[in-house]
Amino acid sequence: MSALHSLGQTSIERHTSRSHLVTDSSQAAVAAKANLVGDIANKILMAAARMDDPVKYITVKINNCARKGHHWLAQAIFDGAKKCNITPNIVTFNALIKAYVYGNRVSKALEILNFLDSDQSQIKPDLTTYNTLIHGCAITKNANGAFYLIRRMKSAGLEPNVWTFTSLLYACLKSEIPSKVEEARQLMQEAGIYPNAVTFNTLMNDLVENGNLEDAVDLLGSMASCQVVPDDYTFTILSKGYRAPSQLEQVFPLLEKMESIGFLPGLVTIASLMDICLQLEKPAKAIALFIAFDTDEDIPKDPVYGHAIKAYIKLGVPEKAQALLSKIGAKGARLERETYLKVLMSCKEARDANLAFDLYTEMREAGISFDRTSLLRVIEVCHKANQNVKKIMVRSYYNSVFGKAH
Repeated sequence: MSALHSLGQTSIERHTSRSHLVTDSSQAAVAAKANLVGDIANKILMAAARMDDPVKYITVKINNCARKGHHWLAQAIFDGAKKCNITPNIVTFNALIKAYVYGNRVSKALEILNFLDSDQSQIKPDLTTYNTLIHGCAITKNANGAFYLIRRMKSAGLEPNVWTFTSLLYACLKSEIPSKVEEARQLMQEAGIYPNAVTFNTLMNDLVENGNLEDAVDLLGSMASCQVVPDDYTFTILSKGYRAPSQLEQVFPLLEKMESIGFLPGLVTIASLMDICLQLEKPAKAIALFIAFDTDEDIPKDPVYGHAIKAYIKLGVPEKAQALLSKIGAKGARLERETYLKVLMSCKEARDANLAFDLYTEMREAGISFDRTSLLRVIEVCHKANQNVKKIMVRSYYNSVFGKAH
């Protein structure tokens, strides 16, 4: 067990125990939670018994718990499965380890590794087992623990891969110990393995999905230190973490940070961010993004232009939306059908009959098909705006395609 102390197990337990203290006043709440966890686990086990592959089923459920850091439910499912003679495999054990890692209980995850390494277990740890634990060391800033696990996996006959070294390097960078960073790079150089954008993006996505947005942003600095250039997907991953209204303002400093390291967000990134702004009812922010990164070179930037048109409609400046449509048409380009239909919905909400009719005309000229709902929206908005000539023209087309409108 002395080797485990090199992982900083004592400090990890001290850190995690603070968030798991139970006072007398909370005993009833803890008991209620235990009963609820037991009920959920039992329902999952009953469903597993009806499956052709119950082991795979419970493994998926434990992995779902892991993504949320719900180690207590993961453990309940795991224990219940053994009582039901459902024998876990290494994938199941790895899912349970991940649950403890993301539940901030790395010391408990290490206990599972020790069990797998013991004579009591016929199942032995694999590369994923160690990689998950090394990732846990990165989250807890435990560089010494990460190096210990590297040595331990090598002694077990397992060779580190690019995911192993990426997590190791991340742990060292987070620990802010320059000598450890250099040691990690030396190990990587000896193995001829270097992290790339894909590995960093994978780590980043994992952190974002598990709510560790701050750590995910920190990885940008790690990428720069490793001379790895972020790609468009990097920013798209990060943007998923900024969907709360309180976080929206942080998107723009993040853009500046990425520009400072030589990265210019591309179409996918800008479209994703504009979509976030529109969902959060921040059309002015969407337009700010559009103006900051728009050029005339790649028209149409669908769905970027579609988002911009919707934003202008929401802001009550339909003439600017119309100008964008004209700009696209002058280039001999067209938006995609789904974009047109979404913009038509925005026209209905804004009661803008002129723009709705212009969109209708452009779609017809481009040979883009309508559905019933989209045409009825145009008819409705023209009716409410007392644009009777336009309403009659659209209704006539509707009748020719779908039959008489009621």
